[in-house]
Amino acid sequence: PADPPPAIARGLGGCGIHNAMLYMRGRPADFAEWGAGWSWDDVLPFYKRSEDNEQFGSSPLHGTGGPVRVTTVASDELSDFFLDAFSTAGLPHVEDFNGPDRIGFGRYQFMIRDGLRDSAAAAFLGADR
Repeated sequence: PADPPPAIARGLGGCGIHNAMLYMRGRPADFAEWGAGWSWDDVLPFYKRSEDNEQFGSSPLHGTGGPVRVTTVASDELSDFFLDAFSTAGLPHVEDFNGPDRIGFGRYQFMIRDGLRDSAAAAFLGADR
């Protein structure tokens, strides 16, 4: 059994309540068996409406103007060193981990607003909930 039990770990904001700001959405195959109204084509418009994506803007897979601020962390020397090493090793580069392919290396996007960790709960319910 889980320790602690799952009921203890519940909270507003889903995965955003953990000490990580990573923005990672479900994949099309994740929704394949959810039933009518829950296919990838059904949920993608909601993902796009919820995003305010700084790098990818309004595109086939991303949106702007939504309550969830999504951005890529600024580059730094150590991260660049690792990315260069992966490239030199011949690994595939992934520009967008919420795009069509997640196999490879690249920079993740995070939920950060004004330099601070953001959460789905704060974005949708407001910081003063």
